Amino acid sequence: ITKMSYLIFDNEIYYDADGKTGILSKDKMNSVFGAAQEFSVAVIDTLQKQVAAPEKSPSKRDEVIASSFSGEYLTQSEKIAANLFQVIALEKPKVAEIYKHLGFERIKQIVPYGTALREFLKDSTLLFAKNKTIVFLDHMTNQVLLTIFDNEAFTTPRRLSVAVKRVVSELTRSEENYKALNKAKEEISFLIATNSKEIADEI
Repeated sequence: ITKMSYLIFDNEIYYDADGKTGILSKDKMNSVFGAAQEFSVAVIDTLQKQVAAPEKSPSKRDEVIASSFSGEYLTQSEKIAANLFQVIALEKPKVAEIYKHLGFERIKQIVPYGTALREFLKDSTLLFAKNKTIVFLDHMTNQVLLTIFDNEAFTTPRRLSVAVKRVVSELTRSEENYKALNKAKEEISFLIATNSKEIADEI
């Protein structure tokens, strides 16, 4: 799989770019990348909703999507099934914080972490395996992010401890919670993927 070419913006900044990887405090960007480089930024703290809206009535569709979150959020939407849209929301203060630390002129795009990860994983033949719901465990040195993908739709990432035994127990709990929230679906079969050999060996 090719590398995910995003800065991941959190309390700190995770990076994997130009052959360099690591974690930075927000005030040390220039010491690693210099002042001129452009960035694509992935943001972990987003909210998702699946919203039913009539796709053949653009005005009604847009009205329903716009009302799914308050004006305190910036939103983007994407069609995930007939008359069904995933609406992803990011708090406006978080966007302001990104521009404050990285600089308006340096930001190429801001995307939800789940969207960036989904596009990154599409290169893998495992990701959208037929009749499988994918659980991705992203080991990020000081935390593990757990995100569940059902075709194009995804959950808000859960932050887990890096302790492997804890990750495995939380994985089981997340799968059970997901099934409970999606009772209308037929039997759900999970496929687990991770970028950590230690986690993979434990599972």
